[in-house]
Amino acid sequence: MADAAGISKQAAHERWAPDVTTWARVGRTVFPPDSVQMALEAARRLDQVHASRRLDHPADAVSSCLDAVRFPGAVAAEAARRERAAALHARLEPLDAWLSGSYDEWRLLTEGGARPETRAAVLTRQAAPEEEIAAVYEELTAADREYAELLAAKAQAGRRR
Repeated sequence: MADAAGISKQAAHERWAPDVTTWARVGRTVFPPDSVQMALEAARRLDQVHASRRLDHPADAVSSCLDAVRFPGAVAAEAARRERAAALHARLEPLDAWLSGSYDEWRLLTEGGARPETRAAVLTRQAAPEEEIAAVYEELTAADREYAELLAAKAQAGRRR
């Protein structure tokens, strides 16, 4: 980036460090979480624009700085994280919908003065989906923690440089 801007590495660090830190904090993307666009694709488009304006610079001036290029497994890891999160959220949708209907059933039974054993049966049926929802949220929490630890490690490595 320093070379592309025509400034020293130190000046580039001072100029863009806060922006890069913020970018890392939001998951190293400007795209919404449900976006299918990958950072590497956007960087390659920026490479093309930059190369068309600065013929004296490398054709990969933008993307060559990305972990996805320096560490090829990063692209697959990013895709795997997105797929895992999407699958977990997909598991939650039908469970939430079923529980919503079950809660309505229980409320109607309670308001209608149904016998306690009838209400208890509905509550018992709710237990398994609620346990599954809790397990999905535990997986999502673990994935978030794993990602946060990755970001923290990268930030710490960046401070050591």
